[in-house]
This record gives sequence, C-alpha cells and structure tokens, in this order.
Amino acid sequence: MSGSESVDRTAGEVADWLREQGYLREVNSSTDPSAVTVQRLVKAESAEPSTMAWAGTPQLAAAFDGSVLIASVEAASAAGSGVVVLVCDDPAAAWVDVATALFSHLSADQPAVWGDDADRLRAEDGMAWIRNARIGEGVAIGPHACIGMLGMTLRQTTSDGRAILFPHFGVVEVGDGAFIAAQVTIQRGMFDSTMIGRDVWIGPNTNIGHGVRIGDGTVIGPNVSIAGYAEIGAGVSIWQSASIRNAVSIGEGAVVAMGSIVRHDVGPGELWAGNPARRAGLARER
Repeated sequence: MSGSESVDRTAGEVADWLREQGYLREVNSSTDPSAVTVQRLVKAESAEPSTMAWAGTPQLAAAFDGSVLIASVEAASAAGSGVVVLVCDDPAAAWVDVATALFSHLSADQPAVWGDDADRLRAEDGMAWIRNARIGEGVAIGPHACIGMLGMTLRQTTSDGRAILFPHFGVVEVGDGAFIAAQVTIQRGMFDSTMIGRDVWIGPNTNIGHGVRIGDGTVIGPNVSIAGYAEIGAGVSIWQSASIRNAVSIGEGAVVAMGSIVRHDVGPGELWAGNPARRAGLARER
C-alpha cells in the first residue's frame, strides 16, 4: 500500500539536491548527514525515526523528533539536537519539491486492498476509480465514485510566486457495511488515513476531504462537502448540501440540517442549522 515503502535516501542526498536547486542556506547537524536515512515523509509532530518533515515556526520545529527537518531560519534553532536541520527560506516549497523529485514513489497510486472480491467486481462494473484504499467487507460503491485520489488540498503560493500542490502519502480506509453512492469523492490522507467507519452511508455527489474521520453508523446526505481533517462522530446525520469546515469536530449523535455551513465544533447530540450554522437545540428534541 502506498506510503509504506522504504526508500534508500540520506539527509546528505536531500541536502545536496536542495543546494543544487538554490533552496539550502545551511545544514545544522551534530552527526554526519550522509549517515542519516530518510524512509518516510511525515508531519512535523512526528517522533518516528528515519522520517523527514518541514517546519516554518519554532513551535513545529520543537515538536519534531524524527530524523531530518527542512526548517525556516526562524524555526531552525528550536529543533532538537539529534535532528539534521536543513535550513531553507521557504521550507514548505522545498519539502514539496524534494518529495516530488526524490520520494515520488511514496505518493504513487497503488491498487486497493479489498475485503470482498464480489464488492470489487460490482464497483468495477460501475466504473468506480478506487486506489490507495483498504475496503472492508460488504461495502457497496456506486457508479463513478472516486476513492483514494489526490484532491485540491494544501495549495499555497511560494515566495517566488508559484502555486504548489502538496503530495499525499496516506490511504482511505472504509469499514464493513459502508454504502458509498454514485459520484462520491473521498480523498486519500496526506500523511494519515482518511477513515470511513462501519455502516456509514454517504449520498451521491458528496466530497470527503483528506484526513477526515467519520464514525460508525453516520449518515451523510447528497451534495455534502466535508473539508480536510474534520472529525465526525458516530451516529451523526449530515443532511443534503451542508458544508463542514476543515478540522471541525462534530460530536456523536449530532444533526446538521440541510444547507448548513458549519464553521465551529458541534457538541454531541446537538442540532445545528443555518449559514453560518448555529446551535438550534438538541437533535432528540426535533
């Protein structure tokens, strides 16, 4: 499955490539960079060995406990003493270009892993596109659904005016008994998995962003948009044409009314409605 392969690169090779491209200002390291390997690309909060991340702030640099960090000048001094720090003016752009040039195999599309071959055949008959995913048993996937693709996510403008699209290394995990209707799109995770729980129902033309987590038994109506890293609890109902902001949390058993625009966290069992959505009582009262 994508994102799990190892790659024989060293911090020294990454530094040399960044220097050739004009990114690198200096290398801060108490060890020989050529002896430090990079096998995975991760977010800055990681503490895994043989990993590389980027950090634009001292807080992110201090949180990283992996092997190699591409860091801004401001952030570099906050990195741990055991980390090889590659100091660049634009660390995010440098990380993206390194990922594309030296680690492209980690984001390459991989075949899905299916719990039930009959489910796979039905999805293929409906011309669904499914990659970079682990699909449970008894999962129904409608025509032209797209699961595990790279979405238009984490786009930014670099210091030299380029627009860049961050690569994604995660997968989509779909639980047993899920129903995914026609033309649903579910983006693969950037680092972690996008998670669809057991017995989740997703209506047609809905978009699920990267890193979203949806709890068991949740029902999502048609034309819903859920942005990246939102957390949707178990037994939630989100009705048609609602939009959920990135990184918002919706508690267990909550209800989001049709057409609502949710910008803030929703508590368990609450009913929210409107644009912008506001608490309209408890779901059981309606």
